[in-house]
Amino acid sequence: MGGGAVNDHFPGASDPLLPTKRDGDGDEDDAGASAFHEFDGASFAGAVFNLSTTIVGAGIMALPATMKVLGLVPGLVMIVLAALLTDASIELLVRFSRAAGARSYSAAMADAFGWWGRRLLQVCVVINNVGVMIVYMIIIGDVLSGSTSGGEHHYGVLEGWFGIHWWNGRLFVLLVTTLCVFTPLACLKRIDSLSYTSTISVALAVVFVIITAGIAVIKLIGGQIPMPKLFPTVSDLASVWELFTAVPVLVTAYVCHYNVHPIHNELKDSTQIKPIVHTSLTLCSTIYITTSFFGYLLFGESTLSDVLSNFDSNLGIPYSSVLNDAVRVSYAVHLMLVFPMIFHALRLNLDGLLFASARPLSSDNRRFGIITASLLLVIFGSAIFIPSIWDAFQFTGATAAVCIAFIFPAAITLRDSQGIAKKWDKILAIFMIVLAVVSNVVAVYSDAYKIFNKESAPSNAWIGESTENRSSWWLVR
Repeated sequence: MGGGAVNDHFPGASDPLLPTKRDGDGDEDDAGASAFHEFDGASFAGAVFNLSTTIVGAGIMALPATMKVLGLVPGLVMIVLAALLTDASIELLVRFSRAAGARSYSAAMADAFGWWGRRLLQVCVVINNVGVMIVYMIIIGDVLSGSTSGGEHHYGVLEGWFGIHWWNGRLFVLLVTTLCVFTPLACLKRIDSLSYTSTISVALAVVFVIITAGIAVIKLIGGQIPMPKLFPTVSDLASVWELFTAVPVLVTAYVCHYNVHPIHNELKDSTQIKPIVHTSLTLCSTIYITTSFFGYLLFGESTLSDVLSNFDSNLGIPYSSVLNDAVRVSYAVHLMLVFPMIFHALRLNLDGLLFASARPLSSDNRRFGIITASLLLVIFGSAIFIPSIWDAFQFTGATAAVCIAFIFPAAITLRDSQGIAKKWDKILAIFMIVLAVVSNVVAVYSDAYKIFNKESAPSNAWIGESTENRSSWWLVR
């Protein structure tokens, strides 16, 4: 996928990973030299799993519904095209960063647009990642402790196993998860330290794929699955408009750009960044395609916007309840392990935004601890007290994610501060911006339509499903 000079190392790649004097790059991996005293560099496999974990978040559960909207053939083709477009945007970002000597995304933005460019990128990463992690925590609470919507309680896994008790309620479960899982992982200062948890996270995503595929194959052999829809059904203008509601999900399914530079900066061999990006995108595309195909094949037109919601009823095969619990638990643990990858970029960008002139974050344990604790407290409190956070964050989240993935890399290319852009680069950049703007307009309109016209929206429509299905832009990440 893609090409160009993305495999070339940044200037100064042989220098120490971190400068001794802070340059204000919020998303740079700025751990102090002492933190890397015995660190020889990240491995190829570790970098692949870290980047893949950044990509594969909750969005995997939204993809089967795109097949219901687009049909299998166009849907699978769009997943591949989205991967190719993501590879191209990363290639542009890394190539122009190399030319500018920028060791971080925010430094590349600063080179192209100055102070305000750096700050705009940092604000977008903070908005995007805070919203993403709040949603992750809400989903974990829903899966393990259940949720209540419209006066109806949907039992969580722990409630189903042990009954309703104070110790498996949402507050206590999320508190234990925050203290025992999120806090230790969030305190790691080097992104490569998360390579083992990232490996487990990707493995759990594969477990979900295997279980879903296995159930679909068993039911297919038993003749329990009808022929899936290969192409979309277009009967009127409303059905045409509905096709576009799948575009934002696909456009932002691969957002990982804010972690590309930190992963690159820690590599033992910096020239491996190109095959690392390709391998990660290939792995994630395979997971996405398999999940989309078998998820839609299994549930057909009953596929919900969050396919996890389909795993709370009888699947029509032996051990259905066991398989349902396996899917939900593996998914919840997967999100727990994705959380620290998103948190790493959030903390660095927030620190760069608030303390641009301070010494490196990792060399200031007091500031590191305060920022880490404050962010965890805000995310935990929001997940507990604002369970309807979806509506509050849909608009800002859509804009921030698309800006990070496509608009900013394209803008850096068009700005061309180093004079290296080719004609094709600029054509591609314009295409990315147009696609991002169109998908944003569609997302904002569809969200507004859902919020202000809930009564008239079809109960099973892509943009009109009930809130317990968690259909929103934030599900993409």
